Amino acid sequence: MATTLAPLRTFAVDFDDDAKDLLLQFTRNDPFAVGLCTAYLSEHPDCILDLAEEFERGFDSAVSSLVERVLTMLLSDSPPVLYATCVLLSQCDEPFSEKILDGIWKGMPWDATYPSSITSPLSSLARVSFVKSDASGIFLDEHIKRSILWKLSEADKQSACVSISNYFAQSKLPDEEKIPKAHHYLKKAGLIKEALQLAIAYSTAFVKEEKFDAARRLISSELSDMSNFDKELRVFLLHQLSVIDFNLQRFDDAITSIREVVEELSHGNNLAGKLAAQSQLANLYAMQGNTDAARREFESVLSEHEKHHNLSGIVSICAQLGMMAFEQKNLPIAVERFYIAKTLSANLTQNEQKICQLNWEYLQNELGASRLQELLLLVKPKADAYIQRVNAR
Repeated sequence: MATTLAPLRTFAVDFDDDAKDLLLQFTRNDPFAVGLCTAYLSEHPDCILDLAEEFERGFDSAVSSLVERVLTMLLSDSPPVLYATCVLLSQCDEPFSEKILDGIWKGMPWDATYPSSITSPLSSLARVSFVKSDASGIFLDEHIKRSILWKLSEADKQSACVSISNYFAQSKLPDEEKIPKAHHYLKKAGLIKEALQLAIAYSTAFVKEEKFDAARRLISSELSDMSNFDKELRVFLLHQLSVIDFNLQRFDDAITSIREVVEELSHGNNLAGKLAAQSQLANLYAMQGNTDAARREFESVLSEHEKHHNLSGIVSICAQLGMMAFEQKNLPIAVERFYIAKTLSANLTQNEQKICQLNWEYLQNELGASRLQELLLLVKPKADAYIQRVNAR
């Protein structure tokens, strides 16, 4: 059977003028200290001189001590509505509007005795400066927040965070606004698996919708706990972040992530994955303008393909190196690499042959047939020796 809700504290004190002057004097007219004393004196009206002495001995220590006593008062109600409001606000990592807080409040697992709106408890706490508001929303005073956080059980923290997460997940905000917030509070609630599933599902969707900033928030948040994941999952998240950063033109960040992918895969048995990531890294270096680093990575990949006689990989990387050389005006190397790719592709699929033929035609259109033939005669002996060596393996 539900208990009757105790009236909310009004923190009303009937000060005479002398008492009011004394209060303002020893609290240094600080709004929070005044509110704290007012809250305490609402139940201990004869203690103003004791408070004055306490504040004279040390302002900060008096405030800290009084916070604990007032929080004990808030816990004494049945149910402790004001304390519960402080618990909720203590888990909010940013100020929220009264409308948002009210929506979260209604989703909390209260019993039937709790009020249906947060307006009344907020007003009571605002009256003594425990909660404050500005243009960005309502927040809990840091003095109270510190003490609340120190007292809270993990179950209370999780309950509040899950309610905040659920509110955003079910809100009518656009997905790119609400999902990162819902994800953040799922993580804060300790629901690591659920948060990861949400991040992977929505980051993939956001990338498809080109909402890269929202995708980055989710993946970056997960990667901050990277030590919690096995290697396969770390590689997936890092690769996803690299793709996102590439689309945001954050090339330095994209390179950092894909380098970590290459490093992770270098210590396992997934050679194909490692070479694919290394090729992506080389392409990113090339886009960044770091052609020396790009060439080193491409040549390292080529060496692995040669070692494992992967003809398709050799052709692909030779074409990449040929294009890089052409862009750098190193025409003999460009012709040599494109010629190798075109010749070796004869043993590959029709699609690969067509790509190599188109590359060769592009080169011919750019250089002219006679110039291309002149350069080919120059590099053909070396190129044919390489082709013979590859085919002999």
